[in-house]
Parts: sequence; structure tokens; C-alpha cells
Amino acid sequence: MDLAIQKKVVELVVAALGAELGSTPPWLMRPGEHECGQRWELVKSIYGNLTGGQVLPDLMPPRERRVLDAVLTVGGQSRALEVDETQHFNEFRATSLARYAHDSSIPLAFPAEL
Repeated sequence: MDLAIQKKVVELVVAALGAELGSTPPWLMRPGEHECGQRWELVKSIYGNLTGGQVLPDLMPPRERRVLDAVLTVGGQSRALEVDETQHFNEFRATSLARYAHDSSIPLAFPAEL
């Protein structure tokens, strides 16, 4: 996707919601067991589902780094915003979202029924 489009979408959403714009939290940039804490087992199971049973290392290699398009804070609650192309909405995304939906301790900003 054109980065200019992504930036414009983020700008419009921030303005529409009156949100504060934040940055990717450190625990998500290079998540490992320490960063994920009590959700480490969930993260490992999602990884295993996506990779056909491979084991997630306890610490991500230095070359791995995740960044969100935006973190929006409205009314004291933070939400991730990703502006993705249609190819990102695939069976892998569905598998990840379905795993989150089964864990009621994770607050979601969307309906859990997929």
C-alpha cells in the first residue's frame, strides 16, 4: 500500500475519533516470553497454529521487529490501528483472530464471532 494513503487514513481516524496518537508498545516490537507475560502460552499456540506446529523461540531474533501503523487512545483506552491491503486478510489472520476470540480474558475491540 502507498504509505501516503496509510498516513492519510491514520490522520482521518485520529481526527474523527479525537484520539491521541501513540506508538507501538515495546512488548509488541520484539515479543518474547518476558514481554507477553501471562499470555505467552496463547502467543505460542497461535504461532504453532500458523506454522504447522513449529515452536516459537522464547526471544525473537534481533532482525525481527513489529510496528503498528498507529496506536490510538480515546477515553483512556488504547487500540491498535492497522491499515492493510486485502491480501493481509487471509486464512492466517483468521486463525490468529479466532485464537484470541477463544480467550475471554483478552479484551477485543471487535465482535469475537468471526
